[in-house]
Amino acid sequence: MTRARLHIVNDLFTPTSVTETVDYRVLLPTDWDAAERLPLVLHLHGAMSSSASLELAAPHYEELYQRGEFPRSIVACASTPTVGGFYLNRPTGDSWESLIGEEFPEHLAATFGRAEATALIGASMGGYGALKAAFADPQRYAAVAAISPAVFPGSIPTRFRPRTSHRSWVTSTGPCPTEPVRRRCISPTPSTDAPVPTPTTSGRLRCRCS
Repeated sequence: MTRARLHIVNDLFTPTSVTETVDYRVLLPTDWDAAERLPLVLHLHGAMSSSASLELAAPHYEELYQRGEFPRSIVACASTPTVGGFYLNRPTGDSWESLIGEEFPEHLAATFGRAEATALIGASMGGYGALKAAFADPQRYAAVAAISPAVFPGSIPTRFRPRTSHRSWVTSTGPCPTEPVRRRCISPTPSTDAPVPTPTTSGRLRCRCS
């Protein structure tokens, strides 16, 4: 059976979580009807990019769709900044994580109907955003794909508090060093570099947040 082709719709919306109008693109079947409820795939673009990322990815979605390996879906991508964005809620600025995780899907529901299921996919900065949104609200998403996510634990400012609490663990191969190891603790609470080596019976060094 021949399937309808996919096409891209480009639009704008004015959210409350950020202080600018957001450009977005939606990829959907040409024969989609407003009464049809489809799964939603949130496509999160990488750094120094925009919703135009969906234009580049569209041929891949199309190929999988025509082969029957990708379901009839609405794929949506919103433009977000790299500097001042990075899918983070800024304490004194815009809330880009809230935009992607909450407000943008609500806007899409009002425009295209409420999705029967929601998935996240992102690469690089978008992969980081996909993981961050999924860990914050895991019940919201049926599937998550993070492709080469831009996760830099040592450089994440502690002022960006996660919506879910966690503590990081750092392990080091080799014998326990004689000198204290100094490294930055990545945790929900601000911290400073501190010598906190803990040798284990296996000879590996496990550092943990104090």
